[in-house]
Amino acid sequence: MIPLGVTAAYPDYWSWVMLVYLEVTFFVNAAGLFFLSALIEKNAAARKNYSDKKEVTTLKMPPALIEGTESIILFGLIILLPEAQFYLYAAFALGVTITVVQRLLWAKDNVH
Repeated sequence: MIPLGVTAAYPDYWSWVMLVYLEVTFFVNAAGLFFLSALIEKNAAARKNYSDKKEVTTLKMPPALIEGTESIILFGLIILLPEAQFYLYAAFALGVTITVVQRLLWAKDNVH
């Protein structure tokens, strides 16, 4: 909601375009994360490879580039620097895309 509010307050065509891409990466990441978490629970090999992780959440989430701290920092920058929203959205979307790829590679190597 933060990026949507910033872009609504400081509208720019290309920022809207990048915001759509950012939101798409959020949804793909969320869907993939929940699916991967379910696979880890159901798959013995994945559970074994994941068993040494100390989770603070109920879901098992393989580590990746963009997680909680990075998201908080980027959302803060979006609020503080609305004039740079296009570039911040682009960086955030790229980071989330890398995160999705990292988790796909983790699944390829650990879910059998």
